[in-house]
Amino acid sequence: MTGYEAYKIYLRMKAHFKDEKFDFFKYRKVRASASSYDKRTDRHFFDKLSKKFKAEEEMVSYLVSQLKDNPDMWIGDMFNDDATERHLRRLKTMESLSYRLETDTKLLVNHGKTKQGFNDIFVAPCNGCHPRLLSFLLQRKIAEESFLSYDHVSSFMDDWDEELASDPIWQDMRIRLRKYAAFLSFDKESIRNTIKDILSQHLLTTNR
Repeated sequence: MTGYEAYKIYLRMKAHFKDEKFDFFKYRKVRASASSYDKRTDRHFFDKLSKKFKAEEEMVSYLVSQLKDNPDMWIGDMFNDDATERHLRRLKTMESLSYRLETDTKLLVNHGKTKQGFNDIFVAPCNGCHPRLLSFLLQRKIAEESFLSYDHVSSFMDDWDEELASDPIWQDMRIRLRKYAAFLSFDKESIRNTIKDILSQHLLTTNR
């Protein structure tokens, strides 16, 4: 892969996370000529990016780690220690998704207010309040990947788009989360079984 090719992937990734209508997987081309690339003073970073990864999939994963929370990040800031740590932290979560989902679900169930201990996390407890699930995400008590797993099986984010239409925090987060979800794979049956098993254990414990 050349630096120019890495540059075009970078542009598509930035557009994916910045533009609600742009889809990295759907739009394979961007307006970026080789001549314009050659005039960039930061092109050596893209040469470095192209040599850092053997496969495009690995590069895309690295760029997801860098751009999902800050699509305006400058390419030069993707080679410092913070960038490396950011990527390793996400990879660690990705490698233990099932365990993280189980841990996060137990946390949410134990903080539930209803007898079921789970359904109420999707509902705002008062006018102007965030649903408990969103609060836990904002406080980084649960992983974004777990949050998106729940949405994959229940599509609660569609309801939140209406209920929290005037909430600037959610309006900003919903786009970023949906954009990130495009790079994740979900096993719906596995997610449902995890939630079901933990709820069953919780009910057995509370009914003793």
